[in-house]
Amino acid sequence: MKKISKLLGLLFIMISFITLASCSGGAGVKAIMEGKPTSNKVTITCTFEANSKLETGDAYPIIRKYSYENGEPKDTSDDYKKVTFDKSNTVASVEFDGLDSNTKYLFKMYINYESTDTYITEIEVTTLSYDDEKPIEITSKEEFKKMTDDNDGIYILKNDIDFDGEELSLFESEDKAFNGTFNGDGHKISNVKLSTTSLSYYGLFGYTKSAKISNLTLENVTVESNGLGTFSAGSLIGCAESTTVSNVTIKNVNYSVTVSSSGDVNIGGVVGSADKSTFTNTQITDATINFTQARYKVNVGLFAGKVSGNSIGTKTIDGKEKKIVTDECSAAGSITGVMKFTSSTEGYFRAGGFVGFVERSSSTIYNSYCNGKIELTKTDSTDKFDLSVGGFLGSNSGFVNISKCFAKTDLSVKAASDEDRLVANDSDKTAAIGGFAGRLNRTIGKISDCYFTGNVEVVAKDTRKASSSERTLIETEKNDKISNMAVGTVVTVNGIEYEIASETIYYTIEATAATVADQTELEAGTYYVVSGDDYNLATEYDSAATYYTLAVTVADVNEDTKFGSTPYYTLSEDNYSKASSYTPKEVEATYLFVGEMVGYTNYDDLSTLTNISNVAKFEPTSDKDVFETFVKNFVNTIN
Repeated sequence: MKKISKLLGLLFIMISFITLASCSGGAGVKAIMEGKPTSNKVTITCTFEANSKLETGDAYPIIRKYSYENGEPKDTSDDYKKVTFDKSNTVASVEFDGLDSNTKYLFKMYINYESTDTYITEIEVTTLSYDDEKPIEITSKEEFKKMTDDNDGIYILKNDIDFDGEELSLFESEDKAFNGTFNGDGHKISNVKLSTTSLSYYGLFGYTKSAKISNLTLENVTVESNGLGTFSAGSLIGCAESTTVSNVTIKNVNYSVTVSSSGDVNIGGVVGSADKSTFTNTQITDATINFTQARYKVNVGLFAGKVSGNSIGTKTIDGKEKKIVTDECSAAGSITGVMKFTSSTEGYFRAGGFVGFVERSSSTIYNSYCNGKIELTKTDSTDKFDLSVGGFLGSNSGFVNISKCFAKTDLSVKAASDEDRLVANDSDKTAAIGGFAGRLNRTIGKISDCYFTGNVEVVAKDTRKASSSERTLIETEKNDKISNMAVGTVVTVNGIEYEIASETIYYTIEATAATVADQTELEAGTYYVVSGDDYNLATEYDSAATYYTLAVTVADVNEDTKFGSTPYYTLSEDNYSKASSYTPKEVEATYLFVGEMVGYTNYDDLSTLTNISNVAKFEPTSDKDVFETFVKNFVNTIN
């Protein structure tokens, strides 16, 4: 390390909002701490005197952050950072972000040496209030693009900016993320083109981290990707980490996506991937996301492609403070395209009217709405591809919490032809399509007060049939025997729509021996011969045969009837075969609310599950006022 001489003395002369502390301790380390705050972040810069233990890595510094309670610092730290630096230098910085504005924090430095943390020094830093921060004014395209020179700055948009179709690629990586504050101040940014064949993150802001974006209208955005592998794309943000977005309106966004190489893809109308982030009062309308080819791993939603992590925003719900992903948010538009899976590695396609995939999020998607259509075509049936499509949510992994949300989405998922399958016939992969959610995994979290309306259409060979447990369910719930329901009847029980597709009719037979003289007489009547336990229609005269006439009666048979002393017969091409057991009617099941619940032994009544409550399909009405009143219970804007 370089020794510090005059530098240490100069560092004590700081501007008023910077606090300094210096001391020595464990392993003989001497250090000075400098704290530089913004409204939501504190940067701690540590300047060390030369020390062999630090140079060799035998000792290293740790900064712990302490919040205050009743005017006193808490006993336990609520965050910490390990300080790392180039051994040839004496200065290193760490950032603590996601902090509250105008709030005091205590930062303590410890040196870890020989597995023991030794206290060195501490400083207090108070974050700035929003009024204390002096934003940089943005008035032109050039000034907007220059924000990359100061990615943690505070900015305010002073007038509308028209990019005239100019292509943007700002803050395109985590290392170059936007960490600051952008206030649109009610102005509009329009006619932006986001097009790339190389970036991993792209949007108006490619990657944001501990950022704040507010009060903005974004209009006429074109998003194009061709030949990309792993990437996240959104009209506003490609990937949002620990970011808050509020009061943003987005209009007329058009995506054209070709994924021609293997990779993880997250595409959303507003944000591609949101990790630990919160969106309030944010709407997108007229969003069109079109895939000419999608392969390997894809998450897509009209609002967000993927949501994960524990969000930084909170809201009081039912008297409790809860972390939320969205509040007063909506998405309207369409997702269309072709799914073509050609990779030898297992993959998936998850699509939702609002969000494609929720991964490990204990926060709540709250008070949000989507309105649109999803039309997808699968061009091949592979044994390495999972498909999950839902009117609101595609699928989840880990906890997902959704409350007071509404989906008005029409779904159409088709194989290349009605003779093709969505997944390979001998595969353990599945295609799950549901009006609200495509697939819900066992670690679901909680879904409450959620509704949807719309059509669910699936066209493929061997569409899923109801299992025997589901047939029993419908017979029990209807309080009647399924044999009394006609083929073609459609009923809804427990959020599952059942159609009676076909049935087996049973007969009882009384046989009487008959005399038949020749072939002509045989052809003139209806005579049967016995073959084992069956009666076959006689077509060729045999003088040695015994012929019978039959008195046939349709029998009232259900699975409770015992096949024993009374034989029952089924009819096939004029021949009566003795039935050995009861075969229920064939029932086709469409899961209106959820396509598939993975990990549950059967499809129980959704309303009785402890983690799903008050879920339903909204019954259509011709009364527009009734419909709007219903929806406005959950969202503020009808698109």
